[in-house]
Amino acid sequence: MTKKTAMKRFLYLFFILSIFVGNKTYAHAGKSSYHVFIDSDCAIDDFRAITMLLAGHDIRVLGITASSGSLPAHIGTQKISELCADLYHEGVPQGKGDEVHIPKAEWEDFAKSIQWGTAIKKDEEQSAMQVLYTAIHSYQYPVTLIALGSLTTYAQFLQKHPQYTKNIDKIIWYNSMPIEQGYNYVLDTASYSFIAKSGVPLHIVSNTRADLVCSNDYISKISKSESKYAKKIATVHTQNTVQKRMKQNHLHLWDDLIPLYLTNPILFTSTTNGSITLSELSASIPLEFIYESIALILESSQEYENRVFSHFPIESHLYKKEYADLLENIYEKYGVEEWKAVVLTNEIHGHTGIYSIIGAKMGIRACEYFNVGVNNIYVTTYVGSLPPLSCFNDGVQISTGATIGQGLIRISDTVYATPTVAFTCNNKTVYMSIREDVAQKIRDDIAFGVKNYGLESLKYWDYIEELALVYWRDFDKRDIFNIYTTLE
Repeated sequence: MTKKTAMKRFLYLFFILSIFVGNKTYAHAGKSSYHVFIDSDCAIDDFRAITMLLAGHDIRVLGITASSGSLPAHIGTQKISELCADLYHEGVPQGKGDEVHIPKAEWEDFAKSIQWGTAIKKDEEQSAMQVLYTAIHSYQYPVTLIALGSLTTYAQFLQKHPQYTKNIDKIIWYNSMPIEQGYNYVLDTASYSFIAKSGVPLHIVSNTRADLVCSNDYISKISKSESKYAKKIATVHTQNTVQKRMKQNHLHLWDDLIPLYLTNPILFTSTTNGSITLSELSASIPLEFIYESIALILESSQEYENRVFSHFPIESHLYKKEYADLLENIYEKYGVEEWKAVVLTNEIHGHTGIYSIIGAKMGIRACEYFNVGVNNIYVTTYVGSLPPLSCFNDGVQISTGATIGQGLIRISDTVYATPTVAFTCNNKTVYMSIREDVAQKIRDDIAFGVKNYGLESLKYWDYIEELALVYWRDFDKRDIFNIYTTLE
């Protein structure tokens, strides 16, 4: 074995250990280690980078904005909205930067042709400045600003709000080397000069390796997991226009390196001069390891926040027969997070109830909507304190972590016949209610049981538990709720 080969093997094992430890030990009580805001000009490498950042178990995305560059800002904003909707993260704040008159990028038509998600009708757009201000001004942690295009948006914000410089941990910016020849630099040289003099640490990440190609082999390697984010990247890269570019080796890992640098800067060789750090992926790291490192970020979305269990039990022999018979079906359809929330709800609630299970499903949907873990959402319920509607409260508390003890939940005196809950996160409040036809079915089924068995009979409670298991299995959290921004 040559000395060079031995060194590569050593680095490979060392970096595997560092990533394994880093990705497994940071998160506590749903609080992320990385608090980021993303600005993008929406090329295809931006799509991959944004998807990776949304996937990161330990990454909190406070907002995403589109600035002009590879695409005009209004087109980029639409693509970001479609991506977030496809991933069920509609609650991640989104905004549009100023339309800047710049020369058309030679790849603009290609970037336009790529579908990031299913076409949707957007609500009224917020400006990038509004979204960025809302995200930063009252946030309790320093924020890392991610720049996947020019530095225009961040320079404008700091010029308008210089007092928030202290709220920014650093800016991580992708730009080719040398700096003056990079597309993102050329887009707005004045904003680069302003940021460089602002005192905010600027970390410039570059791909200086010829082998970092976005090929079908790369896509195959990162999409082997069950992560919906990896599958999303793979699906977008099957589009004909994308495949054509890939076969010509025109696509490289550019902005993809930003999430890797954020979570594993040890993989990069860096030099710092004043407030500016230049970083490039170390030449000695094997290509297959880079692929695996990116796959780990995407797969981290499958990690769940256990406090007592090393993993939440999904072995069927640990459950009573009626639950064991459901486990595989429910786990495959809805994932371990929902299984865990409903199991714990049933245990704490004292019986397998309809409203408590639907409440747990709603809480999981709210966390998905905002793309956050437990203990990050403020909750107001409109189901009162009297059963059966009040059973909803238990499911919502357990699935979101917004418990009475945490001080994150309020039971309103106002009660709606159709269970309704307000969820607040990222300075945004949405209301969720059970779809009316589903709510009516529940009411009818409960009324049938009361009429035929009597509210106090054992037969009634057996009937309710049997129904609850059916609802647990058949009611998809993405189909049974209405989501709106004002109380109707």
